[in-house]
Amino acid sequence: MTDVWHKLMKFLDYERWKVIGFVTAMIIGFSIVGCDLKISNPYDPQGDKINATEFRLLSTNAEVSLKQELAEYDAWGITLQAKATAHDQNTQAGKEEFVEKQEFQVKVINFIGGLATTLLTGGTANPASIITSLITLAAVGTGLGAIKDKRNGNKVIADLKADTT
Repeated sequence: MTDVWHKLMKFLDYERWKVIGFVTAMIIGFSIVGCDLKISNPYDPQGDKINATEFRLLSTNAEVSLKQELAEYDAWGITLQAKATAHDQNTQAGKEEFVEKQEFQVKVINFIGGLATTLLTGGTANPASIITSLITLAAVGTGLGAIKDKRNGNKVIADLKADTT
């Protein structure tokens, strides 16, 4: 037995650094395999270290939360787009209504001014032209009223459609 022990000690004496390196590598290897891996928490830097299972759970929760916020953002964007579209339509309708009223005002002023000029200058007013002008004014007024009614109807329909979505 002393012969085996002597050979082993002689081997360890000559190959000391190889043996130390091998033993150190084995200790490090067993430590790495045997230990649970932990990292600092990326979602709470001040918190404790977490393992892989906790990390997957936190990551999944953060992803679900982010998707919910994204869905809320998309819904808000759709609502904002609908408001912007309604604003554009209302602005356009208002501008068109002002233009129509201005045109009607100009026609009435021209008619009254022409009639007054004719009467003041001593001219005779032709009853046929007066009746024709009055009929034209009535038709323009009726047309403007019909356009306004149609716009109001379209707005009511659009509001009802917006409420159902």
